[in-house]
Amino acid sequence: FHYNQVKTCLKNNLNVLCEKPFILGKDNLRLAEELIKISKKKNKILSVNTQWPFVLDEIKSFIGVEPIDNFYFSMEEGLKGIGILTDGLPHANSMLIKLLGEGIIKNINYLEKDEEKIILEFDYIYANLKCKVKYEIKFKKDRPRTLEFSINNKIFTKKFLSDNSFALKFNNQFIKINDPFKMSLKNFIDSTANKSKPFIESQEIIYNLYLQNQILKKYYS
Repeated sequence: FHYNQVKTCLKNNLNVLCEKPFILGKDNLRLAEELIKISKKKNKILSVNTQWPFVLDEIKSFIGVEPIDNFYFSMEEGLKGIGILTDGLPHANSMLIKLLGEGIIKNINYLEKDEEKIILEFDYIYANLKCKVKYEIKFKKDRPRTLEFSINNKIFTKKFLSDNSFALKFNNQFIKINDPFKMSLKNFIDSTANKSKPFIESQEIIYNLYLQNQILKKYYS
């Protein structure tokens, strides 16, 4: 229902932060571009809540500056079947785009594909470099759900601390981070107040959908 809901909000001069996935189904890229065009015409903010890239600034000193040649993303989702992908891919793709910029997917391979677990890998070609990418998304009915990612084999695992704050475990240490969801909301509110570009802006929304469509196409083939 996102297309109709977002369009109605924009036409009524409301800024919009939409949950992921932004738009699914036939012609989703065209429909997304239409909504972005309306938002610009109305001078309104349109963003998508893929919040995990907000942690990247908080861990950049642990990643280093060398080219990124491998990226792994794993999370648990509350949906089964294709819902595992449609709910998890926007988060994984958003982190990939923020890390490496726009690139080309090649050699998509599903290592596992069932109702409760999907594992896939592909090559991501960016800036004349190649990054080996692997996504692992699993079903889990109840919360809390795990999330883990690695960049150049440096593994970060989401943890909840005793005071209900967030941290990433890295090499047996805990890096305290801001709640990514709160950061996403704050960024959206600040963008509307300052009339500035949101962290997840229109070009990334479109490219995330583009990557998502490629991965889903291979899933169905």
